[in-house]
Amino acid sequence: MKLAVKIILGVSIGIITIFAIMIAVVLIVGVNTMSNMEGEFLDMAHEIRMTDETNPWFGMNCNEMLDFSASDHHNGMHDSMHLEFHEHYLLQCP
Repeated sequence: MKLAVKIILGVSIGIITIFAIMIAVVLIVGVNTMSNMEGEFLDMAHEIRMTDETNPWFGMNCNEMLDFSASDHHNGMHDSMHLEFHEHYLLQCP
């Protein structure tokens, strides 16, 4: 009787352990996949903005963008465009 209980207990613990490992693998792979997708999406969004010719700073080098940041045109930009300019500057100019 004791041997049967030990076998059943051992098999149950083994099944639970395998199930826990499977869940951990699924969660880890799912999280990595989601963060990779998010990173790719942000890269694509950044590329689109970098090639958008409607931005007045399109094609400027770092010195020109610095000069632009002191201009009246920069100060009069809408808030979202203003933030986009600063994000672009921080990404392009160390």
